[in-house]
Amino acid sequence: MYMHPALLALIEFVIILLVVVIIYNSYKGKNLQLAMHLNLVILLVAIIKFCFLLYISFIGAPLCSVAQSLYC
Repeated sequence: MYMHPALLALIEFVIILLVVVIIYNSYKGKNLQLAMHLNLVILLVAIIKFCFLLYISFIGAPLCSVAQSLYC
């Protein structure tokens, strides 16, 4: 059984939501200087990965062939 890209996209969406909650909490707690920039970078990477997984899911490519074309 192979991992479907849509399932990975769902997991990545949950991670994005968790990072958004952390950013919101740091904004409300006035702890902006240290936490905000790192969390925004993590959020940007997670959104890019989420969009990539959605694209793979919509074109119907298996994850194994995508990984093979990326790394080989």
